[in-house]
Amino acid sequence: MKYYFKLQATRIERWFRDFGVHALVGTALTLVLFIAMSAYLLYTMEYGDYLYCFLALTTVVNLGAEKRNRQLRILFSQAEYLKARLLENCLVILPFALCLLYAREWLLVLGLLAIAGLLVFYTFVKTNFAVIPTPFGKLPFENIVGFRKSILGVVFLYFLVFKGIQVENFNLAVVSFGVLFLVAMSFHAKPEPVHFVWIFSDTPRRFLSKKVGFSAMCASILALVPLVALGYFFPENFGLSLLVFFVGQLFLLSMIFAKYSAYPNEMNLPQAILYGLSLMFPPIFPFVCILFYRKAKNNLKQIL
Repeated sequence: MKYYFKLQATRIERWFRDFGVHALVGTALTLVLFIAMSAYLLYTMEYGDYLYCFLALTTVVNLGAEKRNRQLRILFSQAEYLKARLLENCLVILPFALCLLYAREWLLVLGLLAIAGLLVFYTFVKTNFAVIPTPFGKLPFENIVGFRKSILGVVFLYFLVFKGIQVENFNLAVVSFGVLFLVAMSFHAKPEPVHFVWIFSDTPRRFLSKKVGFSAMCASILALVPLVALGYFFPENFGLSLLVFFVGQLFLLSMIFAKYSAYPNEMNLPQAILYGLSLMFPPIFPFVCILFYRKAKNNLKQIL
């Protein structure tokens, strides 16, 4: 079992190396980002503690996937398998639990630890006969696959939007509405296999235009019901809701350009930092988008 966890550490180290950063630097940056995200959710966002617990449990649930647990059962005896699962769940939940302890959310910590312990005995089996329907029809696969993988997150964000409407808390509702676009951006986070692009007989400009157009349409479908609800129940703030909608669409466009600017590889650390800075500092956002667009066209020219 000790060798198994050493192997996981080596895999993380190699992932950081492929990302273009030393493992210690990457770990430190990840820790800083995690603390910043935790502070934002726990101290500035109403009901953020529940969203925080949802994120924590999502990470633990991913460890219970059938495929990886089938491999663990081959490697270990039943007793060692349960020990490995328990240790994995505890290691993943520990950072969340420490932040919740600092925020004095004792009951939430106990609940997280109890659920993490119980999930050791459960494996999430994918069934081939249950196909989750999507509102996207036959539009590009990223949105269909991403929606099915993120269905629980989408449902939870819808719940937060309508909870904000119910308690007349516009801030909670509009922030949850904005996070929907972050979920839509995550649909495009990983590059698809090269032959998924190679099969298209298009110029790079037309290919990118189609990707942006279809993705904007899918994001609009996803955001339509919350946007109408915000306009109906908070008409005095409808201008701000529309602003969040259009900014979310711009962020989605930039995500597609950023993905293909590194294609067929994932973004390295310098690209990720530049992209993150462009999202935080709007004055440089158009220039970064143009830079990524040009780079994406050059990459796609060699494949299409």
